[in-house]
Amino acid sequence: MDFDSDTRSAWCRFLMSLMHRTPERIAQLRRMVEERYPKHMEAARARWHEIKHPDDPRTIDEVLAVGIKDIEHVNILLLQMAMDSKPVGDELITMVWGSIHFHNPGFRLLTSDRPTIMTNGIKHDYSHIVLPICPDRVFVAARSRQIVQKLKLVFDRPETPARLNDLIARQARRFVYDTTDVQLRFVENRLGQRIRSSPFD
Repeated sequence: MDFDSDTRSAWCRFLMSLMHRTPERIAQLRRMVEERYPKHMEAARARWHEIKHPDDPRTIDEVLAVGIKDIEHVNILLLQMAMDSKPVGDELITMVWGSIHFHNPGFRLLTSDRPTIMTNGIKHDYSHIVLPICPDRVFVAARSRQIVQKLKLVFDRPETPARLNDLIARQARRFVYDTTDVQLRFVENRLGQRIRSSPFD
């Protein structure tokens, strides 16, 4: 799988967005900001004349009066920071990337609101990420070519598509996607288990 540097960087950011840009994660960040924002503002009151920028309001009370607008702004900034995390991005971008094609799979690959299958962390020698990118192909990223080769051997087994679909459906929160309803019962039996899909859950 060949990427130029710009495409590799964009795909890396896309992978990080899948880990963070979910309704639950956004709500979690919003709650955190709502709880901590007023405390930080009160702590800044005594030092406002030192830390304020020329374009900032004259007093801290004017900042606090803005209320929810600033909270939403801080929430968006935090989400952007998480999706642009340099430590996580540096690890992802140095992994070995590839794709695996399933020839005549018994089941079309599903996707969901939690489509990324990953190990508990990405710094271990065995760490890897699997992401369905179409009904018969997955993107893979691993710490070494040896791990990618091992994944290809595992994915060559006829039961692998069903096992991947099982994980995708079980770790979904609200939505699982397919182009037909053939696997509807399969999904209904698993949706709602809400198993952990990444270290960020």
